[in-house]
Amino acid sequence: MAIGAVGFTHAMLGAAALTLTILVPVVLFWVRLPPGEAAPASVEPDAPAWTRRDALASARFWIVSGPFALALMSQVGFIVHQIPFMAPIVGSATAARSVSVMTVMAVIGRLTLGSVVDRLDPRVATAVSMASQAVALFAMTRTSDPALLLIACAVYGFSVGNVITLPALIVQREFAAADFGMVLGLCTAVGTFAGALGPGLIGLIRAGAGDYIAALLVCAAFNAAASAFVLMRRR
Repeated sequence: MAIGAVGFTHAMLGAAALTLTILVPVVLFWVRLPPGEAAPASVEPDAPAWTRRDALASARFWIVSGPFALALMSQVGFIVHQIPFMAPIVGSATAARSVSVMTVMAVIGRLTLGSVVDRLDPRVATAVSMASQAVALFAMTRTSDPALLLIACAVYGFSVGNVITLPALIVQREFAAADFGMVLGLCTAVGTFAGALGPGLIGLIRAGAGDYIAALLVCAAFNAAASAFVLMRRR
């Protein structure tokens, strides 16, 4: 709306001004480092900790990091290309609205899952989240109706934030407490690297196919594969 009213440059300057006047004071006055706490009693100080090499050579690590790497490659790729995919179909204003819808649903999805996730199997919750994204992406390739596209973006967005936070829950339950930081950090690094490849890959598919249908189907396939992959468990 601001871009339409005052142009891109002034809209971005306004966004920067709001960041400086609102977010910076909030951080300075209200965000505090938590007080130091003693290590949990469950941590065994004498237990040998994993190394990064141990993790990378272990199937236990890859059945956690692999599914999220696939999902993030799809997710980051779609988010980067969401506007150029949507704008020719529904116009720039509705395309921008679709990003807002997806973002609001991401917040709602995090709060909703966060309220019940302790009572769920995190792998099953992850599989459902990834499968829902695959269904939403497939639906986007089947319609040009603005309302249906916004609904698909809402369904997709409901799981966007959860795909980022669910790895920690699985790592917490399946790895020793002493290894949590290293395993989660390495899992995040693998996912970030895969996510960084997503936009370029989707762009190459779009350039080769001539439209976004094939690209979105590839994203949906990544999500479907990740949904099945994450249900694999260590014996």
